[in-house]
Amino acid sequence: MSGLFPHRTAFSVPDALINEYKWIADSLLDSNDATVCKLIYPPKHDECENCIYSPQTNRSSGIYKSGGLYPFTTGTLCPFCGGEGRLTIPQEEAVRVRFYAKPSKYLSLEVRLANPDGKAYLIAYISDLPKFQRAVEIVVNSPLRGIKQWKYQFDGGPQPHGLGHDRYFIQLLQRSGG
Repeated sequence: MSGLFPHRTAFSVPDALINEYKWIADSLLDSNDATVCKLIYPPKHDECENCIYSPQTNRSSGIYKSGGLYPFTTGTLCPFCGGEGRLTIPQEEAVRVRFYAKPSKYLSLEVRLANPDGKAYLIAYISDLPKFQRAVEIVVNSPLRGIKQWKYQFDGGPQPHGLGHDRYFIQLLQRSGG
């Protein structure tokens, strides 16, 4: 102990209380009250399936690939890739989080000081952390679903969160658009 309470013994949180906390936190993440977000990963670049790629020019050779979806005349632009020879395929994945757009008095002082503007933060399962670490941004559905989305960049690294620090993490976010 820190010496402030010399007459007190060490304290540990009972397992039953930790289990109750985890049940409540899991229920919030798994319920309809959770926010479904899209993690945006770096795009994947694949060769066009409709034309023959030329490694010498790093573009389409202008020759139709047998079995492609859109036949075209040799020497013209491939209608599928526009003559690029490669397709940029966006990579994204939906994930459920607890999203907070305003700083909370319940966040530790250390977390609040690290994000003085209090842009936003989320709480998610630590098992989803590798997905967040691969992502370049996150798109949060607003209450105006289908009309408005908010884009955020990750602000700093994730921090373990909750009782036991083994099931959830908190991630600060900086709004970047939307």
